Amino acid sequence: MNQNMNLDFIQKQMEEIEVFGTQPTQIDKLDRCWQPGDHLHHSNLPSQSFYPYSPHYAHMHTNCSSDWEIFEAVKIQELEEVKARAAQMEKTMRWWSDCTANWREKWSKVRGERNKAREEARQLGIKLDSVIKELSVLKKINQDLVSEKENLENGTAWKTECSCSEISYIKKDQNVLTFLETEPLKDLNKITKIPGAEDTKKDVNKDQRNENKKFTPKPPDFFSNGLHSTYLEEPKTSLGTTAKTTESDLIHVSVLNLHLAEMKKILQKEREMNVFLEQEIEKMENELFLWKWKYEELKQTKLESLKQLERMQCENAAEWGKREQLEAEKQSLEEETRKLKMQVKEIQELLEMK
Repeated sequence: MNQNMNLDFIQKQMEEIEVFGTQPTQIDKLDRCWQPGDHLHHSNLPSQSFYPYSPHYAHMHTNCSSDWEIFEAVKIQELEEVKARAAQMEKTMRWWSDCTANWREKWSKVRGERNKAREEARQLGIKLDSVIKELSVLKKINQDLVSEKENLENGTAWKTECSCSEISYIKKDQNVLTFLETEPLKDLNKITKIPGAEDTKKDVNKDQRNENKKFTPKPPDFFSNGLHSTYLEEPKTSLGTTAKTTESDLIHVSVLNLHLAEMKKILQKEREMNVFLEQEIEKMENELFLWKWKYEELKQTKLESLKQLERMQCENAAEWGKREQLEAEKQSLEEETRKLKMQVKEIQELLEMK
């Protein structure tokens, strides 16, 4: 029992010496206390009863020397194990510090990529809104142009119908005038060729005047209702007026033709503009589809980066847990070494008192 207690005490003392530095043992004190030529009654020398080579301790010294060698070897081995454990702990602490540094670096990189992705997504959203607004404006312009085109087509159709109807009416008036110019002259020639019964010239003249007064040329049936009296009384003046009206109508028709040509040019330009706008709209739709695809891709990368960030946070939490566990083990070892140090001090005080 006493031997086991001595072994435990020596083991703890050797651990304390190896961990906290070499402290002088009682034997070293005894070796340093006496030097050749010193006085025997030195204050540091122990009493004769405590000296190991006294007859009182002769038997104990022989047993303790062999036990001391064994315990010293065991203690040296244990001290080497403690050294290896301390070195391993130092390596693990360095490894954990390197891991935390790497994690911080990765976290800063991921955070920068996340901020960059957010900025790109914001820019893409702004561009998408602007493209949608431009597309709506172009659609409105296209609708306005289409309505304008329809209105112009309706106006040109109405004008062409009016011009065609006016030309047909002018042709009918010209036919009527030509017929009226020729018909009264024929009737008058027939009347002058009728033979008279009277002998004298006065009677012939009277008869001719009477016949001229009684004569009223009948137009054809289709002109009986709508024919004006001026055409019958004054054919020459009506020819001049109809010529003037035909000239004015021809001028009006030529002006309408010019307007029609201009409208056709405008319609051609509007068609070209419409085709150009349709191409632009198609181009904008393609760009919109491309931006949407890029936006979805950035969204996917953002989700992947968030998943990676969560995984790294979990790893960091696990690493911090291991680090806290190691720190707790370190604190427990430090407390144990403090206790051992206090025990060694108490044992040294007891030995000095003895």
